[in-house]
Amino acid sequence: MKEYQAIQTETEGLIRQEKPSLSELRKLSIEMDDYIHSQAYQNLSFTEKDQVQNLYRELLNKIRIQTDNGGQQARPTPAAWQQAPREP
Repeated sequence: MKEYQAIQTETEGLIRQEKPSLSELRKLSIEMDDYIHSQAYQNLSFTEKDQVQNLYRELLNKIRIQTDNGGQQARPTPAAWQQAPREP
């Protein structure tokens, strides 16, 4: 398992990239999740834990942005939403 410094460096590097590989982002998110549930994480100071959690949130946000705007087609709107509201 990677240590705090290695995870921090790798995460910051991927977050800074304009469009990193989605598979790399997802792989790192799994590694970070594993780390957050490890004993090594429990031994960190409050400040270090806060930094890891903030990086994890930024990483998940980066994944969300890529999956939402990654050239995927927009989801069709349900027919019920396309109809004009009826007057009672």
